[in-house]
Amino acid sequence: MVENLHWNELKMKQFLIALLGLAASFICMADTNRHTGIYVIVRGSFFDDGLKALEQPYVDGATLYLGLSLLMPKKGVYDWSYADKIIEAAARNGKNVNLAFLPGRWVPEWFYEEGVKRFQWVHETNLVEPGKYDTSAPIPWAPQLLELLNAMMQEAGKRYGRNPTVATVQVVGPSLTVHKELQK
Repeated sequence: MVENLHWNELKMKQFLIALLGLAASFICMADTNRHTGIYVIVRGSFFDDGLKALEQPYVDGATLYLGLSLLMPKKGVYDWSYADKIIEAAARNGKNVNLAFLPGRWVPEWFYEEGVKRFQWVHETNLVEPGKYDTSAPIPWAPQLLELLNAMMQEAGKRYGRNPTVATVQVVGPSLTVHKELQK
């Protein structure tokens, strides 16, 4: 189901303030020693460049941005290959990795088949994925979305929770582009 939403500015501000407070509390609990230095951003067509960058002595780690449509192509099916490759390259070179999973515009269609509601807008930017086009994303606080994200994070925790190379595993969003408002 597609819904066109008109954002209530006051509610959005309240939501963002609460979200920033939540993010700040997680950041305060994080092991900040693992986040110092130069981290390369690895995403999309720059994946191979990210693998090569981890070989450089001045690079301390990588943050992999991975859309959920790549991570979860079908219900109950996870493709950890991108994360595994980055983690293996980082471990080989004594570096750390942040895994940042992207919902938003990057969720698979089956999320909507599970009842997650979406909103639509015209996305126009000259930054990440430049251009002007119609797009959609899940409503960030939709219970069905939160359940799916929780299940995904549980799986990620089982897989990477004890891996010393992995500094953080996080769901990023609910921004319309790529940011780190939420950490888990």
